[in-house]
Amino acid sequence: KILLDNLIRNAFQHTHEGEVTIYQRGNLVRISNREIDSNTMLSEELGFGLGLDLSRKLAERFKWAYRNERSKNGHDAEIEFR
Repeated sequence: KILLDNLIRNAFQHTHEGEVTIYQRGNLVRISNREIDSNTMLSEELGFGLGLDLSRKLAERFKWAYRNERSKNGHDAEIEFR
């Protein structure tokens, strides 16, 4: 719950003019955010990284598969609970 809360909160905090998508199937959850203005995303990058680092550490601790990728206009974070 903490990990999902953190990823969802981060996605909304760093999407000022765009969209957040949450996808769940079985044990897999993917949270994506798309920002219309990529300059806004770059200015927010430092704060976003702190939350993602916490999520990565939690996933490692519980041996969950975790992936985070940054694209031109957003982030995709994926967690698979085992």
